[in-house]
Amino acid sequence: MTLSYSKPIKKKVRKPEKVEGGSRFEVHSGGAEHGNFSKIMINHETIATCKTEGGCTGLNVVAVDAFTHKIIAQSVYDTTSDEAAPSRFMEMAKGTGEGTIFLVSIQGHAINMSQAMKAFFAKMGSAHITALAPGDSWAFVGVKGQEAFTEERGTTDPVGTGAILGYAKRIKHYKKETKITGGSKIEVHSAGKDGKGGDWYARVLINEKEVFTNKEAKRGLNLVALDFETHKVVFKATYDTHGKNEASTQLLSDFKEKLPEYCIVVVGVKDEAQNRLSSDVKRLFKSLGSKAISNLRYREAWAFIGVKGMQKASEKRGDKANKAGTAMIIGYGKITKKEVRKQIKNLPKKVKGGSRIEVQSAGFTTGNFATINVANKMLVSRETAKRGLNVVALEPFKHEIILNANFDTYASAAASAKFVKIFKKLPTGAVVIIGVKDEASRSLSGDARAVIASLGS
Repeated sequence: MTLSYSKPIKKKVRKPEKVEGGSRFEVHSGGAEHGNFSKIMINHETIATCKTEGGCTGLNVVAVDAFTHKIIAQSVYDTTSDEAAPSRFMEMAKGTGEGTIFLVSIQGHAINMSQAMKAFFAKMGSAHITALAPGDSWAFVGVKGQEAFTEERGTTDPVGTGAILGYAKRIKHYKKETKITGGSKIEVHSAGKDGKGGDWYARVLINEKEVFTNKEAKRGLNLVALDFETHKVVFKATYDTHGKNEASTQLLSDFKEKLPEYCIVVVGVKDEAQNRLSSDVKRLFKSLGSKAISNLRYREAWAFIGVKGMQKASEKRGDKANKAGTAMIIGYGKITKKEVRKQIKNLPKKVKGGSRIEVQSAGFTTGNFATINVANKMLVSRETAKRGLNVVALEPFKHEIILNANFDTYASAAASAKFVKIFKKLPTGAVVIIGVKDEASRSLSGDARAVIASLGS
């Protein structure tokens, strides 16, 4: 909706001047219709993959040694027009060692990737590799031999992503004990009730030390959250999703309110957890990368390790003895994501005869925020936004603020009625700005939908 001249907002990204004990990796991608560019950076230095500045058409790839962060390969693979490109890529990839960091960006098109290439990226944790369409933007940071890192796919815009990774350190073995430096070995064990008198349990270990014991564990889902940078326990709880309907609701609330972004999420089933497990909880774990949660059976064991804000995990379902266990070695780290916006030139610095209005919205699994900015004043920020409809209304002639309110149309039908009542009192011509945070549709009434539709939605 055009109200007057406007200018794009560039989100400033805080860049550390120096990364101690590691490197900062950034990948940016613009598909054929989204800028047609590729940019890969290590510690703010652009790494060339071909002789053309800004990358070349195809899959731009930089491979980095895990221990020194020195570049061991840098090239572009034009899978669209070069039939030999997929085999050349696989030959390079197979020649790299476990732990090699892969920085990958699509410029233009990268169709006709072989199944072997797709399987290679999927094994490193890519959730988008099999769904990429011609012209899509795709930025990926992954580690060979691991199943989780970060990626972004764009179907209508350029994208960017990044990670700060420490130098890998080799595992040292001492007799029967394994010592890991620069990270932790995280384990979770689960046993469902088998009906044969066997034990059922759940426990979590970090570097072979129990941080959540079977005595603490209760029937249902047992959850432990670890700080992403220190691997210290920041939260733990049990949810009886076998016997209590409210357990699923409590888990969703705790996940949103008490678990910090990028914390490591460790879950083990004890006894039984499927009976009253809600579809919302299943969707939550699917967003973290679980493939098993949708088909979890009655009294089945399930062990899960994932990261809040990422879409790949390690998990196991019950075996023949109805026991499950999984483990991951995760380095101490910090994830950074950089937003990439289209650049629009020759816009006035000031708005004459009107106001610049910006509204942003992200649902529960895609960022969980809303912002509303009018004339460079943040009326609704990420901190002040609440679940549901965040609404600002402006007087039509001077754009003075006449309403700034929230309506939780996820939880309350009364919120819909209140929204409709207030809307009807607004003057004709009022500018209405709405940003959804989390979820707003569950209790959104037909009257409220009609009101929003009357605005042109």
